[in-house]
Amino acid sequence: MTEAARYLERVVAAGCAIRLPQLRDERRAGVLHRVPDRHGVSVVALRAETVSPEERDALLRFRFAQYLEVGFVDARLAQRERLVRDPGGPDAPGSVDCVALDAADGLVLASLSIRAPAAAPAGTTLSTRERPLLPL
Repeated sequence: MTEAARYLERVVAAGCAIRLPQLRDERRAGVLHRVPDRHGVSVVALRAETVSPEERDALLRFRFAQYLEVGFVDARLAQRERLVRDPGGPDAPGSVDCVALDAADGLVLASLSIRAPAAAPAGTTLSTRERPLLPL
């Protein structure tokens, strides 16, 4: 097994073991939608600005592990640069984080960030040529 493959294995294993049981807390501020337990899966959608720096880091490590596992990131590059998380920056105000968790222990099963678009003048549509670009 190559060093890059061993590195990939360690990063993926660590990312896939992330637990955030606190996201299931019914008293948590910033929750927009919650499914407490549907067939063993909890889902929460919350305002990105209410996610702590530690929770954000954990979600970015989970996301990076998934990218590595499916080949969206070159394992040799990740190993050479010692990458362990998605380098994504802070989300724009108004962004939403959606997370699926194991209802029993808070193991992260899936994560999605919906980034808010940049402010645009009134009347701007997607077909307007001179509009802020969508964040991708």
